[in-house]
Amino acid sequence: MKSRVLAALEGLLALVAAFAASMALMGFGLAVWAAVTQRSLHDLPVFALLAGGANDPAAILDSSGWVAVLIIAFSTQSLVLAAVGVGLGRRRVARAAPPQRWGLGRTLALAVGGGVAAVLGTIVISAALAWLGLEVEEQPWVVALVRSDPGALWVLVPWIVVIGPAAEEVFFRFYLFRFFFTRVGPGFGYFASALTFAVVHFHPPALPLYVFYGLLLAWVYRRTSRLAAPILTHALINLVSVIALALGGAEVA
Repeated sequence: MKSRVLAALEGLLALVAAFAASMALMGFGLAVWAAVTQRSLHDLPVFALLAGGANDPAAILDSSGWVAVLIIAFSTQSLVLAAVGVGLGRRRVARAAPPQRWGLGRTLALAVGGGVAAVLGTIVISAALAWLGLEVEEQPWVVALVRSDPGALWVLVPWIVVIGPAAEEVFFRFYLFRFFFTRVGPGFGYFASALTFAVVHFHPPALPLYVFYGLLLAWVYRRTSRLAAPILTHALINLVSVIALALGGAEVA
């Protein structure tokens, strides 16, 4: 029992340390960007959003400024999550005989099926939340960016659809899920990794959706034993969200 508690704490501390490191690296990158472009750090979106300026994108940053800031943020966070996930996943996860890996065809089929299941689940969960009077709205920075310059969202597609999902799957599934699964237990592995995955997106209205995604992605990974599977599923989830937002202004998470 004691070893399981210590393992749970270790995993959570690794998560905190990874995000602290990513925030520090992100802050350094933004400070350099601000110095090069001769902008004040108070002009950055995060400060403007905290000040309540999300409904007036022009008062926050021009679209090129938004894109530059978000690329720095996504890149630094992805770099840290991937590095920590690979390092701890190889060193701290007990090596055991894994379930037999699926072939490429079956893996791709399940990954795509996971993406379809995620879209259907999003519709059902969003409807259930709406019935309860809880509307799932998009994150403020996304709304401000799209209102300011809808085309700018497409510039971020490589980070939103490829780089971000890959880095998050390395950390949350390759390391955290496997670590909790083997050191604490299967149930804890699924729910703790899904819950932390949801929390770190910092979007409380969509918390049930992110928990659902986390559980689904862990199941896809466990089922196939191939990290490429949840990466593809995650990429499809984000791609559908981007398309829905850009084309219809849908309230996606």
